[in-house]
Amino acid sequence: MNDEKKERSQLLDELRATRSRVATLEAELAARAAVGSADRAPFGRLARHSPIAIWHADPDGFVLDVNARWCELSGYTRQEALGEGWIRAVHPADRDRVVAAWEEVLADPAEHFDIELRYQRPPPDGGVVWVVAQSAREVSERGEVLGYIGTVTEMTAHREAQEQLERSKARLIEAQEIARLGSWEWGPAADEMWWSDELFRIFGYEEERVRPSFAAAFEQIHPEDRERYKSWIDETFRERPSQPIEYRSYCHDGSLRTILATARVERDGDGHPVRLCGIAQDVTERKQFEQALHDSVERFRHALVESPIPLMLHAESGEIIELSRSWAEQSGYPRHRLTRVTDWTRLAFGRTMDLAQERIDKSFQLDERRCEGVFRVVTATGARRYWEFHSSPAGRLEDGCKLVLTAATDVSARHSQQQ
Repeated sequence: MNDEKKERSQLLDELRATRSRVATLEAELAARAAVGSADRAPFGRLARHSPIAIWHADPDGFVLDVNARWCELSGYTRQEALGEGWIRAVHPADRDRVVAAWEEVLADPAEHFDIELRYQRPPPDGGVVWVVAQSAREVSERGEVLGYIGTVTEMTAHREAQEQLERSKARLIEAQEIARLGSWEWGPAADEMWWSDELFRIFGYEEERVRPSFAAAFEQIHPEDRERYKSWIDETFRERPSQPIEYRSYCHDGSLRTILATARVERDGDGHPVRLCGIAQDVTERKQFEQALHDSVERFRHALVESPIPLMLHAESGEIIELSRSWAEQSGYPRHRLTRVTDWTRLAFGRTMDLAQERIDKSFQLDERRCEGVFRVVTATGARRYWEFHSSPAGRLEDGCKLVLTAATDVSARHSQQQ
């Protein structure tokens, strides 16, 4: 029973304090409206018609008034904003931070209220508006704080542009990382050089521990490539645009990387070069792959040329790509006389060359190995031999032209026995 009385007493005290506070506010508002109204009339008109949201608070931080622009931004009415009602307009995620900053301003005259925040408009709109809120103390001639006058400036478009820029920057960083491509700038006058994050990663350096410079970057270049690189830099300053350059450069861990670089020069109003901007891509893996592919092609070529079985690799365009030595040796026709398939059919088949050519043309429609049959061929010595041909598809050239690999076997002895 005593606890209930105590609780009721506390509630009554709080109610009386609240009523007193409301009465004080009402009295202050009435006094402000009555005293100095002539001096404040211009300010009132300015606040009402200002394109910027304006608010006015008492020394304790309770909002006394807001203008129409504030209501338009926040979605709340003037009546809803009074006292501490304005806090409802602050986005829930920003509310604690904003209230804490405002309390610091009220507690310390040296603090300034200058903060970015979001307003969340009430339902059914629910839209989010980015703003910057700022305030200034209203001080009497005796130095007493009379209140606070503040502004709220919308910056939604600016914030969205900033976020878009940050997203674009993040995508650029990600793209550079995937492509192993970094960017750089160099001002030769002061030897000031800037590297992107990816360029630091390519060369294996930590950004905090290294200050890039042209001299240091030049020392990383393989000695055999330095003179060529220096000539490329000189040519870039003279010509626009420059040609790409491929060079080798050492990394922090001593490994050697292959770099593909391009650059352009920026000039002042008089046409004098002031800065070089470029990109550098680590193409080491690509070069290793290209070399491995080249070595594989060379091994295939060597195996074909040195094959003991007569082999011909020919294209749909009619070009003989490769011919084994055994083909030339057994037919008697040297390689330099057989550059196109028609050279072979004309020399080896004579009057039946059209039939042979027709069979060869059809071989480009194959999707698996096929025996073309036995044909009589005439060697360079005039001897008549019987060769059995097998063909199979062999892929395509870079331009899409089909390839066929044809193998030949001299079956003259077997043919004679059958006859």
